[in-house]
Amino acid sequence: DNPTGDIAKAEIQSTTLTDALQCPFTRPGFYQPWAAIKDAQGTVIWSSTKFVAVYDPLDRYAIVRIIYSNVLDNLKAGNIDAAASAFTNTVREKYRTAFVQAGASLSAMVDGFGAVKSVRLNDGFAEIIVVRTTAQGPVANSVFLIRDGDGSWRIDEF
Repeated sequence: DNPTGDIAKAEIQSTTLTDALQCPFTRPGFYQPWAAIKDAQGTVIWSSTKFVAVYDPLDRYAIVRIIYSNVLDNLKAGNIDAAASAFTNTVREKYRTAFVQAGASLSAMVDGFGAVKSVRLNDGFAEIIVVRTTAQGPVANSVFLIRDGDGSWRIDEF
């Protein structure tokens, strides 16, 4: 069915149920596609509705970059609690404690983290590769973000 008008209605005539149906979504949003199986008389004998969230990868990329940038900005400003709020519950206190222990050197430490080199995304996971220059050459580190239980992106490993 096509209540949103975003995809075309498609029907498959099959007795084996081995045919595949593709439903491309061309715009980000939330959709509720449904499928039904009808008997020879046209009576629906089975149906299922699924919920599909379609995202623009560039939007996700921007969100992940903003979260990381905000953490760095908050740490440089000494606002540790605001920075820690971007972390998952399981690691928040560990990183908050480390940032507090850095004390007056926190801002300098943040300056040494390096620059974002790349971001890898999937539905519930993101990895930011940060590269910093050392006397021995460039060193890459990963910052991992996950989609937390409330649907928000949060840093799980820094």
